[in-house]
Amino acid sequence: MNRRIHVKLATKFKIATVMFIAMLGCAVAAMILRSSPEALLQPCPQLLQSHPTVGVTLRPGVRDCMRMATVGPRSSRSLPAVDIQDDLERRRQVPFHVSTNSLGFRGPEISQDPAPGVTRIACVGDSVTYGYGVDNGEDFCSLLQERLPGKVETINVGIPGQSSGMMLEYLRAKVLPLRPHIVIISVGINDIAFLRAPNRAAMRPGPEQNMHDVLKAQLEQFESNLRMAVALLRQHKIRPVLLTPITASFFEYSAIHQISAITRQLGQAAKAQVVDLNGLLLDKEKENGVVLERAGASQKIIRYKDSRPEVLISARAMPDTDHGYAAEIVRYLHDHIVVQQLFLDDCHPSRAGHSLVAHGLAAALQAAAQ
Repeated sequence: MNRRIHVKLATKFKIATVMFIAMLGCAVAAMILRSSPEALLQPCPQLLQSHPTVGVTLRPGVRDCMRMATVGPRSSRSLPAVDIQDDLERRRQVPFHVSTNSLGFRGPEISQDPAPGVTRIACVGDSVTYGYGVDNGEDFCSLLQERLPGKVETINVGIPGQSSGMMLEYLRAKVLPLRPHIVIISVGINDIAFLRAPNRAAMRPGPEQNMHDVLKAQLEQFESNLRMAVALLRQHKIRPVLLTPITASFFEYSAIHQISAITRQLGQAAKAQVVDLNGLLLDKEKENGVVLERAGASQKIIRYKDSRPEVLISARAMPDTDHGYAAEIVRYLHDHIVVQQLFLDDCHPSRAGHSLVAHGLAAALQAAAQ
């Protein structure tokens, strides 16, 4: 009898122990979910896959998975006179969530053809358009759909690393079959990427090549690719919209300026709408009373409060700098505007940056339609 009682008590104790462990596990899981939902997500598989025509595409059918973005300065070239180690120490990894649909585009499932009465807009471009570092639905292309009136569908067809040449092939193979009414093109940074990669010798010209000549050839090719892209869209009765590069790095500023100038001139010649995002940071800071004044080599950052100016930074640009900004000016822009507000690093917008781009782009598209 006593033995039966002992067995029953032992059984009940085991059941209670199992239930306690299960409840403890649920509690721990709940704590993890509340404190770090990323911990329950699977890391993304290799997102980019090779393609015989366009070079690379996104792998289709990737469900909500987690990738890591590097936040902070990307190279000392973008911050002259700043120690490389200091840049590295200020970089960190942050998670962002990615999904691709069955067609291999970032975002939800879409039909091959646009629905009747719906204006379909395709956003073509590099990692900025793709939305590096921001979650699904936080890229400017997705946000644009929410900011435009009427029945509008936006499709993010951005590919990290895309240059103007890759974009042209991508238009032919992947975008035209979607039958969009408007295509927004944002490329250029990767066409001159070799200028900002001091530790990637493969991307730099050899010693027998002159950097100026290589840059000139790249810019000419960029112009040719962009011109053919606009003509291709016009041939299919698709409205092209060109964006100037959006960047916070001020690396090789003269090259960025030339990319923007080519885009504006081509848009004017082809009568295509151009939305100039190159001055986005400074335009935004003007709302906060902060302006950059330049008079030759003399440069100042001034904050206006109650119409009274306060000089925050005063410096002179060295004649051999290729970006045209004094080191102190670049450091201030990066520390007080770029990382903290609108950008994750030297060229990728944050959530706030993408929201600002979507807002400005929506206003420009609506103004052009009137």
